[in-house]
Amino acid sequence: MAFKSDSTPESSNERLRVAWLRGIARNLFFNHCRRNKKNPVQVSSETLERAEEVWSGEFLRGADGFEAIDALRQCVGGLEEKQRGALNHFYTQEKSRAELARLYKMSEDGIKSMMRRIRRDLAECIRRRLAIDKP
Repeated sequence: MAFKSDSTPESSNERLRVAWLRGIARNLFFNHCRRNKKNPVQVSSETLERAEEVWSGEFLRGADGFEAIDALRQCVGGLEEKQRGALNHFYTQEKSRAELARLYKMSEDGIKSMMRRIRRDLAECIRRRLAIDKP
């Protein structure tokens, strides 16, 4: 999709690229909803506008989201090497829990628990960095 486009934003303008990719994600979501009529999600311009209001107000808090991305990068950088490696293998390299279990010599349940703890710790770290109250 995006990687096939001839009109990608300038690579040095991160904000423009992020906005461009958000638009692609939104359009892919709409296409998915249209193709899957069994999906109970009804998409209208009013629904989209409300979703964008909630996203902007609740998650971006009037900003553009770069503060959250920066906080995530800082929080990931603060993890132990094993935790960063597990995140990389799971999310970037798309390794399964079974593959991670073999790699880290743990059980699959152990990997599941470790990933749950890492995600929880990252969420708490990001909240602290952004000074967001817990829900």
